[in-house]
Amino acid sequence: MADLRFTHVLRRHVIRHDARHRAAARIRRNRRQPRIDHRRLRTGPRGITRYDQHWLALLASPDPIWVSRMRDGVLVDVSDSFCHLTGRERSSLIGRSVADLGLWVDPAQHKALLRTVQLVGEVRGFNARLRASDGESRAHLIGATRLASQPEPLMLSIGHDVTSRLEVEQALSESELRYQSFVEAMPLGVLITQHGEIKYANPKASELSGYARDELVGRSFAPLIHAEDRARVADLHRRRMAGEVDASSYDLRMKRKDGALRHWRLHVQTVDWGGKPSGLSILTDVTDQVLVERRLRELSSIVEQTNDAIMLTSTDGLIQYVNPGFERMTGYGRDEVIGKTPAALKSGAHDKNFYRLLWQTISEGRPFHAQVVNRRKDGTLFHAVKTITPMVDDDGKIVSYVNIDMDFTAQYEAQQRTTHLALHDNLTGLPNRNLLVDRLGQAIAQFQRESVPFSVLFVDLDGFKAINDRQGHQAGDEVLKEVACRLSHRMRSVDTVARIGGDEFVVLLAGVSEPGAAWRIATELVTAIRESISLLSGPCHVGASVGIGLFPRDGDTHDAILQSADHAMYEAKRAGGNRVRLSCQTVSA
Repeated sequence: MADLRFTHVLRRHVIRHDARHRAAARIRRNRRQPRIDHRRLRTGPRGITRYDQHWLALLASPDPIWVSRMRDGVLVDVSDSFCHLTGRERSSLIGRSVADLGLWVDPAQHKALLRTVQLVGEVRGFNARLRASDGESRAHLIGATRLASQPEPLMLSIGHDVTSRLEVEQALSESELRYQSFVEAMPLGVLITQHGEIKYANPKASELSGYARDELVGRSFAPLIHAEDRARVADLHRRRMAGEVDASSYDLRMKRKDGALRHWRLHVQTVDWGGKPSGLSILTDVTDQVLVERRLRELSSIVEQTNDAIMLTSTDGLIQYVNPGFERMTGYGRDEVIGKTPAALKSGAHDKNFYRLLWQTISEGRPFHAQVVNRRKDGTLFHAVKTITPMVDDDGKIVSYVNIDMDFTAQYEAQQRTTHLALHDNLTGLPNRNLLVDRLGQAIAQFQRESVPFSVLFVDLDGFKAINDRQGHQAGDEVLKEVACRLSHRMRSVDTVARIGGDEFVVLLAGVSEPGAAWRIATELVTAIRESISLLSGPCHVGASVGIGLFPRDGDTHDAILQSADHAMYEAKRAGGNRVRLSCQTVSA
C-alpha cells in the first residue's frame, strides 16, 4: 500500500512538472545529454516500482533530480543528470548527505530549502547556485516536494539550470538600458506612435516641438502637422503602408507650441512596441537647410535670368560654367567655351601688365575690379565692368573663381558722348576751350620734363560777320564748319585745332619753336581759309588774322601764351586783316 501511495505522489509531481521539463529539454538540447543506465532502474527509491514510467521520465530529464530523506538530506536516489552535475558515480552518491557533497555554493540555501519543504510540503522556483564538477557556479531554479513514503518521508528535488537564461536576460536588460540611454541622448527627435497617438518622445523631440514630454505622450500626432501638409502626409503614409510607394522619409511643416513654423524631415519605419506594430519616427529640424536651399534656388534663378555674364573657372583658368547672360553678351554658346580659357574674349586693349595684376590679385584671394574691353564672337567690341571673386573652401583654399561682367557699352558710349560734348565744340566737333586748356597743360608738362617747345596760333576770321548778317546763321555755321575742316586737314595728329568761340580758333603746334616755322604754317592757314567756300546761296570768301605766341618766350603759362597770341592777332587785324603777326612784328600776307 505504501508503494502505491508513493508512486501516486510521485506521478502527480511528474505530471505537474512535465511541461517545464519539455521546455527545459528544448533549451538544453545542445548540452551533452547524460546516458541513462537502464540497468539501475531495477532498484529505484524504496516504494517505487522499478519500471514505473513516470520515474523513467524523471530519470531521462536533462535536469538533475535527486531524492533525499527529509530529516537529514541523505540521498536515496539520483538521476544521471545529477551524477553528471556532481561528477560522481551513482554508487558513491547514494547514502551520502547532499550537504557533504559541496554541491551548494551557499549551504545555507540548502538548509532553507529543507526547512521550507518540511513546513509547507512544497517549494517552487527556489533560486540557488549549484557547483558543477568543474568548479563552475551555475544558477538553478529548484522545485522540491515532500513525498509521503514509508518508513519515512522523502524529498524529491529537481534543479533547472537557468544560467544561460539569466545571462541573456541580463544582457538584454543591459542592452535595453544602453539603447534607452542612447535614444534619450540622441541629437535627433524620436517619436513612437500607435494608431496616430504618441506613445514615446525623447528629450530632443520635446525640444524641437516646444512641448513637454508629458504633453506629447498621449497626444495625437496629426495636429502637430501644418494643416496644408496633413492630407499629403496622410496619403504618403497610407500608400507606404499599402506598399504602393517606397517612401520612408517625409518633409513637412510642423507647428511648435509657441506657434513658430518649422520644417521637419521624418524618417519612419514600423517597429514592435509593447507587442504592437508602431511607427518609429526620427525627426530632424531642416528649417535652416530648407531656407538655404530656397536661397540657392533663388540665386540659381537669378544667375540664369540675369543679363550679366557669369562665368565660373577653375584655379588654372578653365571655364566650368557660363550662364545664358554670358551667351547673349559674348555670342559664344556654352558648349563652345566649357573646358577652355576666356582668351577668345581678349580685345587687345589691355597689355600684359593688366593681366599680371589681375592674376596677382585673385591668386592672393582678393577680388579684382576693372573696366575692360572684350571682343564678341562676331568681332565687335564691348565694354564691361568686371569683377572676379575667388571662392574658397572651409580651409581657406581657393577652389575656383567667379567672374561677373556687366555690359557697360551703352553707358560707356553715353559717357563718351557726354565727355565729348563737354570738351568739344558742338558745331564743328573741334576741341573747345576746356580741352584746349588741358592740351596746353600737357604740352607745358612735357616741356618741363623733356624741354619740348610749342607754339600757339590764334586765328580770327575776317569778313565773317557780314556773311552771318546777310545770309543768316545757317550760312555762318556752314562757313565755320568748312574753316574747321580746312584747319584740321592741314595739321598733324600731334597738333590741336580748337574753336574757342564765335569765329575764333586756336592751333597748338607741338614741337614748333622757331618763329619762321610757325610763320610759314600760319601763312598756309591764311591762304587755305581765303579760298572760296561754296554755300547753297553761292560762293563766298572770308579771310583770317593770325597771331603767333612762342612758348616759353611769349608766356610760360597757358593763360600767358594765349594772351600773347591773342594780342598778336589783334595787331594783325588792326593792320588790315589777312595777316600774320609774331610777337612785336607784323608781316603782310
